[in-house]
Amino acid sequence: MAAVTWRRNRVLLGLTDYVGRVESGELEMKREMTELKGLGMPGTAKVPNGNFEAVVAKIKFNNISPSDWRKIINNDGYINVTFAGECRALDSTSGLSFDNSATTVVRGWCETIPGQGPNDEGKSEFELTINVQFIETKDASGTVLLIDLANGVVEPQELA
Repeated sequence: MAAVTWRRNRVLLGLTDYVGRVESGELEMKREMTELKGLGMPGTAKVPNGNFEAVVAKIKFNNISPSDWRKIINNDGYINVTFAGECRALDSTSGLSFDNSATTVVRGWCETIPGQGPNDEGKSEFELTINVQFIETKDASGTVLLIDLANGVVEPQELA
């Protein structure tokens, strides 16, 4: 049995719910690392330098329409995406499961622009790549992670 089971997942572009039309979404975040080597150290160590590498999000659409293209191309490609879902998680301390919900808001600029290209099944599959400028993840207890690159804000502060 999985420790966390997700259900009722949603993806919203602006205020439009894409239920059943988005196959998957992923977000890749990496810390920038610096190599340290000091007197007496038998080797080098990689440690975080307080910055992040460019954050990239990808959304794979099962089918995309011309009205979706307008949303993605509008405002020089600036887009606001919300990932939402409910989860059932196992508390390893008590052994009991509990319900929670989480929302991740991603804002940034689209690197890829969709076009018409239906496959053999008549679907117009498309993978949207977003260069993220803002990300905020919240659950029922509050903010889990907030990174606002334009304003230099990172929460929790220990993360940077």
